Amino acid sequence: MKKVVRLGMLVIVVLAFSFVSCDKDDDTVKDVKNKNYGIFTVSDDGLAATVKGGIVDATLQDFRKMLKAYPNLKTLNMVDVPGSNVSGDKNTD
Repeated sequence: MKKVVRLGMLVIVVLAFSFVSCDKDDDTVKDVKNKNYGIFTVSDDGLAATVKGGIVDATLQDFRKMLKAYPNLKTLNMVDVPGSNVSGDKNTD
């Protein structure tokens, strides 16, 4: 009887960990599939990004998120970056 109870508890623990693991994997897949970060659009191979649009308050944060999701990014192709529209009320250091 004790072996059956232990086996049942082991199965429950393993199932619980697999659901948690699946949830984390799904989040990772969602992050990798995202290719747009504000004015940045990442290429399919994840090695380059196109920059198109004006720099705004959120641009630095978008850039950091992109680099976190794509650490092997090597090239920024600046297609159309006319300038900035930064309000100056946020510290962007």
